[in-house]
Amino acid sequence: MWISPRPQYAITPLWFVVVESDYFALLKSKSGSTLLGRLAGLAVQASDSHPLTYRIIYKTKSPLVIAVSESLDLITEHWNKLEMEITPRLGEHEWDVRDQFVVSKIIGMAQSTDENEADQNDEKSLDEFKKHFAYMEERLVTYFSCSLWMDGLTTGKMYITQQSVCYYSANPPQHIMLPFSKITSINKETTLGFLPNTIKIKACIGPDEKTEKRFLFYIISRDVAYDMLEQLWRLCIDELYDQQQQQHQLQQQQYQNSNDPSYIAGEKPGNDVVANTTSPTLKATKQTLEIEKSNKNFQKFFKLPLNEELLQVHTCWIVRRKNSLLGELYLSANFFCVKYKESFTGKRYTTVFPLSKIASIQKTRPFLGISLLTDTIQITTIQNRTVNVRLIHCDEALQTMLKYWQLNVPAAAPINIEGQVARPQPLQLESVGVGWFGQEPGLKPDNPDDLKYKLDKWEKYFAKHGSDTSMTITMRLRHLIQIGVPDPYRGHIWSFCSGACFMWEKERGYYEQILRENKDNTSTATEEIEKDVRRTFAHHPYFKNEDGIDALRRVLTAYSWRNPTIGYCQSMNVVAGIMLLYMQEEAAFWVLCRVCEAFLHDYYVQAMIGSIIDQKIFAHLVKTHLPDVNAHLDKIGLPINILSLPWFMCMFVSYIPFPVATRVVDCFLLEGITVLFQTGLAILKINKQKILDEKDSEVVVAMLRHQTYDVGELIKVTFDDFNIPEEQIIELRNAHKFKEIKRK
Repeated sequence: MWISPRPQYAITPLWFVVVESDYFALLKSKSGSTLLGRLAGLAVQASDSHPLTYRIIYKTKSPLVIAVSESLDLITEHWNKLEMEITPRLGEHEWDVRDQFVVSKIIGMAQSTDENEADQNDEKSLDEFKKHFAYMEERLVTYFSCSLWMDGLTTGKMYITQQSVCYYSANPPQHIMLPFSKITSINKETTLGFLPNTIKIKACIGPDEKTEKRFLFYIISRDVAYDMLEQLWRLCIDELYDQQQQQHQLQQQQYQNSNDPSYIAGEKPGNDVVANTTSPTLKATKQTLEIEKSNKNFQKFFKLPLNEELLQVHTCWIVRRKNSLLGELYLSANFFCVKYKESFTGKRYTTVFPLSKIASIQKTRPFLGISLLTDTIQITTIQNRTVNVRLIHCDEALQTMLKYWQLNVPAAAPINIEGQVARPQPLQLESVGVGWFGQEPGLKPDNPDDLKYKLDKWEKYFAKHGSDTSMTITMRLRHLIQIGVPDPYRGHIWSFCSGACFMWEKERGYYEQILRENKDNTSTATEEIEKDVRRTFAHHPYFKNEDGIDALRRVLTAYSWRNPTIGYCQSMNVVAGIMLLYMQEEAAFWVLCRVCEAFLHDYYVQAMIGSIIDQKIFAHLVKTHLPDVNAHLDKIGLPINILSLPWFMCMFVSYIPFPVATRVVDCFLLEGITVLFQTGLAILKINKQKILDEKDSEVVVAMLRHQTYDVGELIKVTFDDFNIPEEQIIELRNAHKFKEIKRK
């Protein structure tokens, strides 16, 4: 069957060529009954609904798999189609145009045939699943051909249901069922160099639920399988946590009712708390999980609002003066996004176009009036930046873009003399900055030469890549942020890099509306806010006057009404306060939303589950990377979370010197939660000898809080010495959340 082109990453000696041409090759795996043959078969096992006994490779600079099958007749039919319909057209063009044509053509054929063939494969596997696991009543989500290493190597199939992972092999006969509620960890592993990477699952099954058993599954498309397993396991964990919280809430209501004179014995309190809703795991299907994954990856990669849904993705080429760069165009109802990279340097680029920032969208005239395989869409921003996107399905993309771009125009929007619709007023760089940062007591101003150097660097970046919310993110931006954001630009950069500006773009007027609608309302949260507003940055001139206090009160109150589940939690005042020193009040509100809902999710809820889990992860990282520091802190009776809990809750603000903390926030809002873990490790490493020399835990706490730092050294150690992949944090979070729930 045709598949969307993917890299040919299997080991060449495990395949032999059946037939080949200048552009394509038909391969067959060397699997067999010998040990080497079984290992070869393992390396080319099918994943999902794509068998891989035969495959066709497109021989470009980085070879791509374009078709797979277990049937020689079917793969031969595909080969003949290539020879008759595609190969004759390839000799006319250079490799870059040729690649565009082949990739787009294969994607089109895969989309038209994949659904029918996948249904046939799923029907066959469903029958196999029901036969081998007849006692189970769970719904099959998907399956993967794989091998399992457990007291020897066996080859079979992994069946993933809504609530379990099942494995069956015929020789020797083997049935394994691992309920997600018994799984304690799911990790990607690279155990043997020349074999495909594995997924390691640990689960407590059998009569002794405290004893973990380990299962190593070898799957060729490991990442696809891992994503599916991780999604379903996370659903299970969240469901267990929600049930636990509902039970706790029910017990609280019962206790309150038992002390209420009007309570009538025999009533069943709290029926409104534990609702009779369908389990999220029982709603999961392969399609819904893939849609959820696509949406979450889209939102996370471009830092978009968490309710923004992906509509279409188009393979495209970004047309530049010197060359064209392969990329992807992502379309949603409120944003058009592009990501691309240079093939030789590997430089990456991403650009988000809020619809309010687009001045025009049009299809350009082809060279000499002839359209050769592709057409070009030209996007022009209100800053007069132009991006030319060349793609195969140009009309389909253009139609979608124009539809949502026009819907974004307010009903009463004026039309100028040229017939163009006036767009909403954009968020500009100068509308975000405030300038109170410079009044921090004891803050030394930047050296004029250093400040001029930084400003020049940033001005050049803005001139080339834009300065509003459609600014392009490049590796250069990461470098500029690590060497320091000039204070006048910090508010805008924080709002942009966090993705808060995209929430603001999407929900203009929301902040004023929520304050207006709740003007005379009070709650437990507003009472708690009132206790803290005058204690927040009390030393700072901005918060010594009523204007600053009122702004902080409004930001925190608005968020408490936006998210009643959180309401207000201490440390949120510090986050909102530092933002108000650098940006407008409404911008500070949206950055607070982004921090609470995306960066530090579940930190500020009553149970503080997110913070508790991350403290366990940080303790694990300290033990791994700085074992001598960890041992010494244990010896003097200083739990690591006493240090790290306020660091994480406040993004290090107020717990290290102000100019150093702002540099940490710079990096955190661009790169995410890993920065907090890495910065914490860096602080401990830089102060390692002082910690080891001190026997009084209180002195260590005070020393770390008031220590002066060379900010350049801290940033260097943070990123050079502790490069922790975000995927590792996600795996650890899942495992620790599961253990925390089970512990209670």
